[in-house]
Amino acid sequence: MDSLRKAKERQRNMAVVFEIEGVLTDIHRRANREAYNLSFKDLDLDCANWTEPVYKDLYRSVGGDEERMLQVFFDRIGWPLAVPTSERKTFTRKCLEIKKKHLESFIEAGRLPLRPGVAEFVQEAASEGVALVILGVSSRIGYDATRKLVEGLGDAVRVLSDEDVRASTYAQVAAGEGALAGIDNMLARQLAEAVNAEKQRLAEMVAEKLKLTVDLDTGGKSEEALLALRAAAELAGTPVGRCVLLAGSHVGVQAAARISMPCVVVKSSYTAGAEFPGALATYGDYGMGSGVTLAKLRRGLEKFHS
Repeated sequence: MDSLRKAKERQRNMAVVFEIEGVLTDIHRRANREAYNLSFKDLDLDCANWTEPVYKDLYRSVGGDEERMLQVFFDRIGWPLAVPTSERKTFTRKCLEIKKKHLESFIEAGRLPLRPGVAEFVQEAASEGVALVILGVSSRIGYDATRKLVEGLGDAVRVLSDEDVRASTYAQVAAGEGALAGIDNMLARQLAEAVNAEKQRLAEMVAEKLKLTVDLDTGGKSEEALLALRAAAELAGTPVGRCVLLAGSHVGVQAAARISMPCVVVKSSYTAGAEFPGALATYGDYGMGSGVTLAKLRRGLEKFHS
């Protein structure tokens, strides 16, 4: 009986956090490039049309950062004459907003399916009491479209929203709000500094392993990714170290490493040949054989803590 009770406790003390791109759906092969080209057409940019080789080169050269993809592309071919240098960032964001709307329309039309095996994986995990959280806030398609994409997976799956992130304990502590509201201002600043110091320490530890130079920007996209992962763990009701991130990009792997969240990679068409040295393991799909399974995640989680 003790062994059965301990097994059930281990099952409850685990969560799976999902990125979307490449993990739940192969967005790059299916829709993202086409959505870019439609946004260019909407903006009357006749000179801009991304073939698959062009898209793949841009994606890999900047690690999937969408603003950087546009910046690199227009730096190469020349920016539209109607866009002054001071407005380039605004222009790229407008492109991305239009592209996002096209992606949402693809999802509404059922043109962006889940990867084979995702539904079966989720069903098994839910039946065994594993908490499941999808990072809707850091997705190219946005929160509402993410909910539409995964609506067939059942109520056991929770989609992380911007509100969830803002309400999380870690976000409020980092911002000097919430839990700090009744504390003396000096103590509040000291606590916030301690939080940032710990984040810097973790970043430097990972950098040492990966031979990277770290200058932590606590206000940029990197910080947003860290907040999202911590908020996902809080939403799951599971310690960060007992969550397993299913990542599809280097950004996800690095963010997970910085907060000591175990991470495995599910490769997609655009990352099939990439290496992910910070991940516990890499898989090409879902299911038995070479795919990711719940049993493999459990073994990886226990190995991570051994």
